[in-house]
Amino acid sequence: MVMISLLSLPLDLPPDAPAREGGLTTFVDQLPEYLGRCQSFEGGLSGSPQMTEAHGGYLDLPSLLSWMSSRQHAPEGGYSGRTNKLVDGCYSHWVGAAWTFIEAALRQPPEAGALTPGSVDEGLYSKEGLIRYVLSCCQADSGEGGLRDKPNTGPDGYHTCYALAGFSYAQHSSTFDDAAQSSSANGLAAPFGWVPTSRPADQGNERSTEPAYDIEDTLQPLHPIYVIPWHAVEQTRAFYSAKVGF
Repeated sequence: MVMISLLSLPLDLPPDAPAREGGLTTFVDQLPEYLGRCQSFEGGLSGSPQMTEAHGGYLDLPSLLSWMSSRQHAPEGGYSGRTNKLVDGCYSHWVGAAWTFIEAALRQPPEAGALTPGSVDEGLYSKEGLIRYVLSCCQADSGEGGLRDKPNTGPDGYHTCYALAGFSYAQHSSTFDDAAQSSSANGLAAPFGWVPTSRPADQGNERSTEPAYDIEDTLQPLHPIYVIPWHAVEQTRAFYSAKVGF
C-alpha cells in the first residue's frame, strides 16, 4: 500500500489477477479482516495469520504504549523487536518509528520550541537514549564504516539504513494535519497529510539541554510513512502523478 500511494498506482486489481476468482476486485478488499487475523494472543501483530509471535505493534492504544515502552532497554537505550529479545540497531526504525504516529495521535500540533543544538526533548520515549545507543554501540570499531546490530557483530547495509532512520526520527519530528492532505488519484491521500516540524519543546517534562550528538551529525528528516527525505517524497509523487496509462 505504501508503494501504491507513493507511485499513484490504481487500487483495482489487474483483470487477470488470481484474487479476482475469490471475489476480490481491489487491493484493499478484505484487508482489515486480514490484519485482524494477524493479532496474536498477546494482542500484538504477527507477520501472518498463521504466526503467533507479536512483532512490532498493537491494535489498542493502552497495550501499545505499554508494549512499546518495554521495547526500549536500559541502560543501552536501544530497542528490541519482540518480548525476550536483545537490543538490535535496526529496531531504532522498526519500533522507534511508531512513536511518531503515537505522539501525533496523542497531542495537538506542537508549538516550535528552541533547543540547544544537538539536544533533544524526551517526550514518550528516550530519544537521547536511542541516539547514544546508535552512536556508541552501532558503529563498528574496525573502521569499516556502516552500522550494525550490536557490539560484536559486523556492519551491513540493512542495519545501516534502519539505525540511521531511527537516529533521524529522534532528531526531528513530524505531525499529521488533516488540512494538509491533498487529493490523490487512487484515493490514498492520508500519507500526504504528514508535515515536518521543528522538534518541539517537551510538554510538561524536564528535557536535557546537554548535547546528545555533534551538530554535524544531524541527519535529514524522514517522512514517517515512506522513510525517505521529504523532498524525495514530493518529487516522486509529482513524477508518477503525471504518468498515465497504468
